Amino acid sequence: MKSFFHKVTSDAVSFKEKHRKYKFKPQPNFNAPQNEGIPSNGSNIRIENCPNFHFGNNITLITTNVINKEEQVLSSDKKGHDSVQVIPKNVKDNFSNISQATIEHFELISSKINDLKRLEKKLGFIEDGLESSTQGIQMELLVCQMLYSWKKSKTREATVGLLLKILWEAKEYDAAIYLSDNI
Repeated sequence: MKSFFHKVTSDAVSFKEKHRKYKFKPQPNFNAPQNEGIPSNGSNIRIENCPNFHFGNNITLITTNVINKEEQVLSSDKKGHDSVQVIPKNVKDNFSNISQATIEHFELISSKINDLKRLEKKLGFIEDGLESSTQGIQMELLVCQMLYSWKKSKTREATVGLLLKILWEAKEYDAAIYLSDNI
């Protein structure tokens, strides 16, 4: 009894023998383009105008998402569905506000911050393991301290406009709108 592998290989050999007449034969009048310094022994490959050509084992995948940050910001809610949060006009107008951010601004928004870790990342701080269960007055104090440290580290760059942009990118929409309304 022949094994499956033997049958497959014998079928492949018989197919090869049956179709031997279809061997590739180069045409005598074919003139491949000649490049200087490359031998013309028939082993050259010339590929032109192939934007999605892949050769070899490694695949590099580059994806880009282009979002006009002035028009809309892509956000995710807790269920994992994407939703688009449109930037209100007064917030968008205040993105260019160059007045220095003050402690009063920090106190205004400290009660509106929902995700302290995300804001911490957007402000450029390294995560130091803040408790996510922190609530109430303690949370507001942490927010004020963090924003004050950000202001000290950025000095001249710490403007109301930059703070609004960071709040919006950190998905702290309520805080950004509240600050923009109370400037």
